[in-house]
Amino acid sequence: MKVAYLLLLLALPLGAQTQTVCGPDPSADKDPSLGDFARQNRKAPASRSRFVLTDDDLTPKLPIPDIAVDGDSNDKEIAEAYSTYYEAHTRQEIDRTVRAWYDNQVTAYNRLRDEVAHIQSAQQGNYYYNQYPQYPPDEPYDPQKMREQAALAQAGMQADQRTTQRDQMQMSRIQGALVRLRMVVDPQGKRYDWFNTNLFQRQ
Repeated sequence: MKVAYLLLLLALPLGAQTQTVCGPDPSADKDPSLGDFARQNRKAPASRSRFVLTDDDLTPKLPIPDIAVDGDSNDKEIAEAYSTYYEAHTRQEIDRTVRAWYDNQVTAYNRLRDEVAHIQSAQQGNYYYNQYPQYPPDEPYDPQKMREQAALAQAGMQADQRTTQRDQMQMSRIQGALVRLRMVVDPQGKRYDWFNTNLFQRQ
């Protein structure tokens, strides 16, 4: 019986013997390496939000807030901030900070005044066209189109007028606040001879 069994084993192909004795081929269905696993599961880098620098970001923040041009007056907050800063800093530091704060208010005022001047100049240049819209000579006259053009021109003029009124109101608030706040930072009116409160004249 043992002899017959040995003969049977010898008759089997060599690969079958190897599979029977040694088990399955270790190269078959091989698990992925750690490197392959890492590459397959590698995640795309998270997208980063882009930060855009503006003039406000590049302008140093002062301890004294700017004059509020909308809403309630912030004269009290400005005076309190100045008083707090005054108690903790040298006279030279106070003078530099007051000058920087004043320059910021003048810059804001001039920006508004420039916008008003630009609108008024554009309105003067377009006055005739706004009153008498021109129709292309090579097109047939269309009363409806002429009315639409006139309506658009009128709407633009009204929008410019609202912007002008808003800017002029904000300019008035800046100038009025400077008149009041000078009594806070320079009660005697002698230390800051550059503290001009008449901003209607170009600074």
